[in-house]
Amino acid sequence: RSAARLAAGSRLGGRLSAFADALAPARGALSEEPGRAALFIAAAPVIWALHLIQTWLLARAVAPEAMPLEVAALAPIAILAGLAPATIAGIGARDIGVTALFGGLYGVEAAAAFGALTLLRYGLPALAGAPFAAQLASRSAERRA
Repeated sequence: RSAARLAAGSRLGGRLSAFADALAPARGALSEEPGRAALFIAAAPVIWALHLIQTWLLARAVAPEAMPLEVAALAPIAILAGLAPATIAGIGARDIGVTALFGGLYGVEAAAAFGALTLLRYGLPALAGAPFAAQLASRSAERRA
């Protein structure tokens, strides 16, 4: 049996179906405007490159000898470690990944400082958005009612 058939009758299947239905207007808009779809597809690697440049600049703040290709090769691995659902918001897992991966290159102290800077890279925008979370939750509750 396929995973889709197994999920179809489950609660997860219902949620996935509702999610797909919620995306229908976006899919329709993108299919009507292929130029917009191409823009989104082209923007993804540009945004990723900007993130890698930002990460390299953070690495240079603590280790001036940081090379762009070293950071570009190792940073995605550390970011993926932070995406593991073992900790809240990846805090700790990402930092350990950064320290383990970059510690041999720049020293453990510099790698730990780099991990703290990457935490700020994710944490500060989240803190800036926190005051709006209650407002978003109340709007969501109003739509359900």
